[in-house]
Amino acid sequence: MSPSRDVALLLTHSGDYFTIDRVMEALSKKGAKPFHFDTDLFPMAVKLIAYLDNQMLSYRLESGKQCIDSEQVQSVWMRRI
Repeated sequence: MSPSRDVALLLTHSGDYFTIDRVMEALSKKGAKPFHFDTDLFPMAVKLIAYLDNQMLSYRLESGKQCIDSEQVQSVWMRRI
C-alpha cells in the first residue's frame, strides 16, 4: 500500500516564525499535512535519507520527531532558503 499524498513540504528558514505558522495553519484547515523544513538546519538537525532498490529511488526527510517520505509530498511551498 502506498502512502497517502497529502503532505505539503514547506521550505523556509528558521528565522521565519510568523509567516510559516500562518501557512501551516491554513493548510491544516484544508486537510493537508504541512511539513516544515528549515533549510538552514540541514544537514545538522534535518536528515535526508535516500533509499535505492532495483525498482525505485525514494527519500525520507527527518526533522526532530517528524518524518516524511518523498512519495507523500503533493506540493512544495518555498519562502526563504
